[in-house]
Amino acid sequence: MGKVHSEGVTLIEAMVTLAIVAIALAVGVPAVRDVVAMNRMSSAANDIVTSLHVSRAEAVKRAEQTVMCSSATWDDPPAASCVDQSLAGGWIVFADDNPRNGARDAGETVIYSHGPIGEGVVVTSANLIRFSDLGAPTIAVPGDIDFLLCDDRGNRAAGGVTAARLINMTPTGRPQVIATPAEVVCP
Repeated sequence: MGKVHSEGVTLIEAMVTLAIVAIALAVGVPAVRDVVAMNRMSSAANDIVTSLHVSRAEAVKRAEQTVMCSSATWDDPPAASCVDQSLAGGWIVFADDNPRNGARDAGETVIYSHGPIGEGVVVTSANLIRFSDLGAPTIAVPGDIDFLLCDDRGNRAAGGVTAARLINMTPTGRPQVIATPAEVVCP
C-alpha cells in the first residue's frame, strides 16, 4: 500500500495561521506607523537645519546678506518669491543683494529651494530669516529664532525623546535640534 498524500490544509490549521497573522498585524502596524511618523519628523527637521546652514554659509562666502523665506513658488526659481505662510509649504534661500530688503527682487539669485515638508508636520516659526555677511541671523521681530515642528502625536515621548522637534538658532547662526520632552511643547 502506498502513502496517502493529502493536499490542502485543515480548517484548524487555517484558523491558527489567520490568528497569528492578525496578532502580528495588530502589533506591527502601529509600530510601523510610528517609525514612519518619526522619520517624517526627523527628515523635516534635518531639511530646515540644512537650509539654515546653506543660507548662513552662502552669506559668509558671498559677503552679502542671504534670506531664507517661505515660498509658494519654490519650484520655479526664476519666479520664486517670499510669501507670508508657514515654511511647511516650501521655502527658498536667495542672495539679497539688491537692495537688501528681505524681498526677492529681479536679478537676485535663488541659491536653494525646498518643497513642502512631510504631510501632517506643522511648522511654527518666523517665515523670513536674514543672515548678514558675517552669518548672524535676524528676524522681523527680535527675539529667539525657534522652529517648532509638531504633528498629531504632539509631545508624546518614547525613550526620553519627544515626537516633536524644536530647532533653536543661536545668535551666531548655529541651529541645534532639541527633542527632550521638557523643552519641546506643542500647542
